[in-house]
Amino acid sequence: MKMMMTILMTNQVIILKNKKKSMKKIKKHHSYLLLRKKQILVLMFLLYLHQMQKPKKKEKKTLLTKLNSVKHQPAPTVDPAVLALAQHRIAGLQKGQEVTFDSKNLPDTVLFTCIKLKPMLSKSMGFNLGSLAEKKLLRCIGVNRERVLVFDTRGQATKFGVKAIVKSNHHLTELVKLTFPRAREPDVIAMHIRAGISPDAPIDQVALKSKIYKVPRAQQLIKALQDKLARFR
Repeated sequence: MKMMMTILMTNQVIILKNKKKSMKKIKKHHSYLLLRKKQILVLMFLLYLHQMQKPKKKEKKTLLTKLNSVKHQPAPTVDPAVLALAQHRIAGLQKGQEVTFDSKNLPDTVLFTCIKLKPMLSKSMGFNLGSLAEKKLLRCIGVNRERVLVFDTRGQATKFGVKAIVKSNHHLTELVKLTFPRAREPDVIAMHIRAGISPDAPIDQVALKSKIYKVPRAQQLIKALQDKLARFR
């Protein structure tokens, strides 16, 4: 009996020792996890401070980046009677006139900021030969229910309230075709406008006046023109 008691006591002592060892291991592992967690948090905080102190790269603002940042919105719809009167006024706009971009002056008109690419012939030094250069001018194309207009915003962003100068004003039916003169630049569009009968050409041949524009939202412009032209087909 005494021997049995001794064996049981010994087993209990061994179990207690094993429990203590297990608890120590658990505590040690828990402490290690807490330490790693603290280290990770410290590293994350240091990384955050590094990112905050890192100087931000200044974006090089070019004419094209300004164009892409502009939000283009159509003018709100108005009463048909008011629209008819306004349309009559729009048809009478002449080159050089000042117009304010708002629903009163340009109802049912979608505006597209663009860059006019104007070929420019400059003489080379000491030679009669000319080299073809390109002048870039900030413009805005307005697509109306009956007309296509081009405005000079005088360097301002295209938005409601801006005062712009009329550069051209044509009926949509005068727009003969659109072409893409640069295969690698799908946003460069050439607008070919009917300019009357050429004196040197046969009577049935129409003279065209072409203007080239770089339009960030070229596909939207083409769709707007197609939708408005559908009325005259």
